[in-house]
Amino acid sequence: MFRLRLRRNSVPIGRGLESEGCVEHNFLLDQAIVEAKRSRSNLALAWIDLENAFGSVPHSFILKSLHAVGAPGSVSNIISSFYFGASSEIRWGAGWTPIPMEAGVHQGFSLSAILFNLSLEQVLRPALEVDTEGYSLFEMPLRCLAYADDLILIDKSRESL
Repeated sequence: MFRLRLRRNSVPIGRGLESEGCVEHNFLLDQAIVEAKRSRSNLALAWIDLENAFGSVPHSFILKSLHAVGAPGSVSNIISSFYFGASSEIRWGAGWTPIPMEAGVHQGFSLSAILFNLSLEQVLRPALEVDTEGYSLFEMPLRCLAYADDLILIDKSRESL
């Protein structure tokens, strides 16, 4: 049930969570370039590199993202228990100094990619609701390709990006 709600609420920005996502992402980009050359139409692309993307998502935003897609409270509570109150310690002199961990998805945690993508979707969704046509490919507007932290904005002109 939860899986169905995630799919229905997902922004059509590229699959990202499926094994074919990267291939699909590259195929669509390649086809947009081929079509623009063939039809001699304008195509504007903007690559976005998110610095320390996986390490910079605030834990509070992860929970907000879960709520936004309708995750049950029990799921949010479990995720919250993994993230809130977490800290590292460094030895300084004779004592230990705690360093609170307030951002970033855990490396090696099986849900990290999903949590990152859900959080990124909450940022991209409002941007994609802006009134812009994008680039028409296969009779569908193509405005953004996102595969994990690799983002490409797509439109007919630089001004409309």
